[in-house]
Amino acid sequence: MMGDYSNLVVKCELLSGTEQLAGFHEQWGRPMMIAENTKVGDILNGERAAALLVPAGALSKEKKDMRQRAEKYGCRIIDEICAPLGIAEFYIGQRVITPGDRDFIIIDMWKTFTDVCFMRNELGICCIKDVQRMDFGFLKLEDAVGDFFSAQLDKMKKGLSADPRNQKMLRLQVRELTRRMLFGRTPKEIISFSLSNRKKVCQLRIQRREFDKIVLDVLSPILSVMKRICAIHQIHKGKLLLSGEMFEYAGAVTAVKSRMSELKSFAYKAEETVLLGASGYSRKKHGRGKSYRIDAQDILYGQPLKWGSFAHLNGSQQKIYPEVLKSILSRKAEVSFEGFWKDVLPVYNALREDFPEADTLWDYEKCHLSGYENVGSVQLTLPYKAGGRETLKKINIAVETIIDRCIKQKGMTDAQLLEEIYHYISNHYHYTKEHLPDGEYPPYAYTLETLLRHGVCHGYAISMVYIFRHLQIPVYYISGDADSSGFGGHAWNIVQMIDGSWRHFDMTWDLGKSGGNMTYLLLDDLGMKARKHFWQPLKYPVCA
Repeated sequence: MMGDYSNLVVKCELLSGTEQLAGFHEQWGRPMMIAENTKVGDILNGERAAALLVPAGALSKEKKDMRQRAEKYGCRIIDEICAPLGIAEFYIGQRVITPGDRDFIIIDMWKTFTDVCFMRNELGICCIKDVQRMDFGFLKLEDAVGDFFSAQLDKMKKGLSADPRNQKMLRLQVRELTRRMLFGRTPKEIISFSLSNRKKVCQLRIQRREFDKIVLDVLSPILSVMKRICAIHQIHKGKLLLSGEMFEYAGAVTAVKSRMSELKSFAYKAEETVLLGASGYSRKKHGRGKSYRIDAQDILYGQPLKWGSFAHLNGSQQKIYPEVLKSILSRKAEVSFEGFWKDVLPVYNALREDFPEADTLWDYEKCHLSGYENVGSVQLTLPYKAGGRETLKKINIAVETIIDRCIKQKGMTDAQLLEEIYHYISNHYHYTKEHLPDGEYPPYAYTLETLLRHGVCHGYAISMVYIFRHLQIPVYYISGDADSSGFGGHAWNIVQMIDGSWRHFDMTWDLGKSGGNMTYLLLDDLGMKARKHFWQPLKYPVCA
């Protein structure tokens, strides 16, 4: 599928070296993330016009350096958009900020700094009244986690953390571990590496409660600044908008909510909020800009891996996962990676839940493994299903049709779109009645071919993942049990809400219902348990 995108906005982080790009999807009438890091250069190649996202507290030199970096990647800057205005516009588009709202505070965390902004809605115009710059951002969390492990090293033997090689090996693993803690639910994480004397393999661990304390320590100065702003401007109630990778973590959002209870907090798609809103702001300010056709596949697979079953994998499996996915999509005959045979099945299971189209293409049952356990190297063959590519093309046509029919008007919120798609599937599909001679359901019922015919719970759950991933609505596949009517093993979904919380929805049990009588849509954990649904809670976000 190809899409027309206008009102491009680029974000450049100077010291961390990251770039992101967003644009307005003309057909669906919504801003979307397009690319991150190296993909930005590929897509912008050709002097494409875009607005530059600039932080509220940026100096003239910072803006100049950001502009030069964007131009280096083939972007022609035609405007500058102040980040808080983009964040406010995003929540206006999601119907969180209404004409009746007066005061709101924004925490806009970048990699190396954080802006705390006070904004006021005056006659429908959002004005920035105060900006306080903190000279640290998300990378401070990684530094704090690194310091935590350095202290563990020094407890083993004083001076170990000061060794340059030990420190390098440690820091190489800290970023990946931090992201696993942010997006996973494991009670602890472990890193291991050989010490500089090469005589011992060192294992260091961090408990979830220890990580939460580090998060709170990083946030404490920001919360103090917020309280001071509230006191100066006499803000007693209002809305708090959280933007930045830190606030993808439920623990960080909970910490802010508990200490700023007078404000109503929102943290939906926190890492992308500012860019998505900036694209919408550009469209509101300038109207429709020049459109560019971009391949949907470049966008689908150009986003960072964070949600879904990917988050359940250990560190080595997370490294294997994108290698296998990329090889399948490019139809390679085999892929080699550093790992062990036991890693392959967890990676495959995670892929078929996060990227179910991979299972439509790759015939896992016929694959062959070879490797050397003593060196941790594996070679995996990638046999493909006959007609898999043609089947996926038909599935993509079905997905585009469903989305087009559910978008009743441009500017629909994600919550409205979720509900429309849920009702559409419920009204147009049913649980398959087809059985094989042995009484089992046919293989297609467990795949994305559910969208071409009908399917079972697994087929519907992965289909919802596939549809919502096209729309960039955060969603999980969840497996568990449903004891109602002796159903046994079951699958459904969890989706993110506008305030950053999560809710269950079980398409299977609402199939065939009409008129809005949906009893399994957007339930919390207690609501699902009351309906006899059970799962492993540590594998998924809390829905409360």
